[in-house]
This record gives sequence, structure tokens and C-alpha cells, in this order.
Amino acid sequence: MWIKIIDELPAPLKLVALMECNSYMNMGNITDEQFPVCRVGYLDASLSGHSFWSCYVERGFTMDSFTHWAALPTFEDLKCFGGEL
Repeated sequence: MWIKIIDELPAPLKLVALMECNSYMNMGNITDEQFPVCRVGYLDASLSGHSFWSCYVERGFTMDSFTHWAALPTFEDLKCFGGEL
């Protein structure tokens, strides 16, 4: 379930899915549909105490860079798809 960032923030350093509903990417020749920009990242903070988002090796996304977040599935959740982990 997607949670609005203005309503609730994830715990710091917890890896989550992040979505920007106001920006879209095009899938090129696969489809003409546009999809919201999604990344995996976490809430970070600098030594000065200012919060920001970190995604992969990129740090410093401003707090308004994303509009929603969602918890990532656990390994136990993924087992419901029939795969061995």
C-alpha cells in the first residue's frame, strides 16, 4: 500500500519503494504509456540534521522529490509466489 509522504514517513534507514506521482517516464518503444517514476531508497539525514532521501548510490534527494512510499515485501512475503529463496 502506498503511503503519502506528507502523511507519514518511513523509519530512517529503512529500505522502501519511493514514487514520484508528478513525474513520469516513458517506456520507449515497448509502450506509449507513461509510468510514475519509482526508486528504492531510504530516509537519510546529514550531520546537520536535515533529512533527505538516498537511492542506490545517489544521496541528497530533497524531501519533496517523492510523493509516496511503500514497504518492500519480505522474503516470507515472496515465498507466496511459489519460489524458493
